[in-house]
Amino acid sequence: MTRMQTIVLESGIHRVWQVQHDSLLIVHDGSVWLTLERDPVDYWLAPGDRFLLFAGVVMRIGGWRDAVRCELVPCAPARRSAAFDAASGFERGG
Repeated sequence: MTRMQTIVLESGIHRVWQVQHDSLLIVHDGSVWLTLERDPVDYWLAPGDRFLLFAGVVMRIGGWRDAVRCELVPCAPARRSAAFDAASGFERGG
């Protein structure tokens, strides 16, 4: 398994990359804007939110009005079904 990545972006800055392994994006600080290739939905994440990203997806992530800090944590391959063949899964933090 690969190592965890810390993502730190200043306000108004975004980054684009292809996810190499099924991973969990965990938001620690700031309001995160996330969009995925071939997904018409933009996602807005807050501290504590988690977002499952499947290997191969191209994501664009950035801070909205403040800097953001997230972790991209590799996880065991996620199970997909015909009903849930989207690029990701979202879980709101508590």
